[in-house]
Amino acid sequence: MPFTEPVKPNEPLEMVRRIARIAQMLLDMRSEYERRQRPDLLLQIQVRAKELYELSQTLDKPAEAPPEQPSS
Repeated sequence: MPFTEPVKPNEPLEMVRRIARIAQMLLDMRSEYERRQRPDLLLQIQVRAKELYELSQTLDKPAEAPPEQPSS
């Protein structure tokens, strides 16, 4: 299945999904780093951890209110 950009990339659900993907990558990199402690892999872990932190900061911001449904 090809990757498609979400309709609303800053929507909380999409942000949580991105966080989950990064968290899984970090787990995989940790396992690899335990086998072989390579400096480039450690750098990649640091980059992903920073990205995860930045995403967590955006979740702290109040979410936009969803558009109101017209009354029928």
